Amino acid sequence: MRRRELLLGALAASVGGLLSWPARAAGARKLVLYWAPGGWDPTMVLDPHFGDGVPADPGAEPASAGALQWASSPERPSVDAFFQEHQARTAILNGVEVGSMSHRQARKVLLTGSWDRSVPDFCTSVGAATSLPIPVVLVSGPNLPGTQRHRVQPLSPTLSQTLAGEQDRAALRSWLKQEGAELQGFEALLAHGQDLDPGDSWLEGVQAGVAALRDELSACMVVQGTSTGFVGFDTHVGNTMNQSVAWEGAFQELTALAEALGSQLDDTLVLAMSELGRAPQLTKAGGKEHWPVTSVLAFGAGVEPGVYGATDARLWPIHGIQADGLAAAIVAHLGLSSELTYPETEAFTDFLRS
Repeated sequence: MRRRELLLGALAASVGGLLSWPARAAGARKLVLYWAPGGWDPTMVLDPHFGDGVPADPGAEPASAGALQWASSPERPSVDAFFQEHQARTAILNGVEVGSMSHRQARKVLLTGSWDRSVPDFCTSVGAATSLPIPVVLVSGPNLPGTQRHRVQPLSPTLSQTLAGEQDRAALRSWLKQEGAELQGFEALLAHGQDLDPGDSWLEGVQAGVAALRDELSACMVVQGTSTGFVGFDTHVGNTMNQSVAWEGAFQELTALAEALGSQLDDTLVLAMSELGRAPQLTKAGGKEHWPVTSVLAFGAGVEPGVYGATDARLWPIHGIQADGLAAAIVAHLGLSSELTYPETEAFTDFLRS
């Protein structure tokens, strides 16, 4: 028996059922954000343009499954396998407008739906509305909490070692103060005997975050992709080759994420995002510059499968999706009032079932 299981048994008798946060209703939705940094090229997979002059992967072909369409290539088998497996609960959102070609500004707009620095990202908004011990589990990736920084808890050996009884609580208090974070209901968290060590690998971090969701310790998890390849998604050189490698790596990780979630996908909305798209022209180095229009992949709880939004041959939105409307839809889908969070914003809910 593992030490954390012994700890659970010992503390359960003393703490009993006196948890310091309210039980969530069965089937309450959770949120996972998979972040692909750098600015992916949607035309490589999610928003294919065949025969309209947009530089494309010469080895790609149109593919479809159910209500989904994408660009398929022998170099990206994980893309095809993912869509075949998850077609009934996956949506592709094209023509998402971020209003900037700066990594930092576009990331801010996509994750918060606002230019206002005080507005938290939608993950933090979802977590802050709960009384769970770890409102937002930050495995890795972006965190824009606005005025709610204390609601975000990075996974750390400091936390896991304290929970396992291997480290004094004073060290945890000092670390939390340094991070500007807090734990709600720490005694109850101890009673769970959770081992939230992110480990040394990407998958170990994901599994720790998934455990926090499974055991109702958190409502939201953020994890960043590893951006495989020479330059990842920020392809100012060698766009086709580097994007292809990065897309294959991202879908390998999305497949692993879906497998880690397992049956939790029935009540978890997963969003895969990148802050920017790529321009419709190739540079002399065969790369593509930043572009203020991107695509988003959504799968899991309450997703209406299909392709939503579109771009023209210049990669400008035809049926554009505004970042604030997307953020409003996400928080509403997770049970918040979008009117309070995003007043005067029309939520883009086409891809979500009520």
